[in-house]
Amino acid sequence: MALGSEVNKTVAGTAVSLTVPDGTNYAVMSIETAAIRVRHDGTAPTGTNGVLVSNGDFLEIYGEDTLDQIQLIRDTSTSAVVNVAYGVDSSGLHGIRISK
Repeated sequence: MALGSEVNKTVAGTAVSLTVPDGTNYAVMSIETAAIRVRHDGTAPTGTNGVLVSNGDFLEIYGEDTLDQIQLIRDTSTSAVVNVAYGVDSSGLHGIRISK
């Protein structure tokens, strides 16, 4: 699996999407500063709706479809910073995985 572009993204009180480089089907994201909520069905998460990803966790995102639809929002009043590395994965997986 090759990894490329790394970015810092602030996740605040309005849901945000990722700007995914062409040819990418995988991303790994470290959650810093505060917890976030994530949805990958094309619907915007809210501060109380979506999968909770805690500060210090890693979020892996598999598949172009998932990368295109994922949206993030902060869980509390504190904005989060996420660091994202993009790449290409040959596993054929689609979806998300959260780890510590």
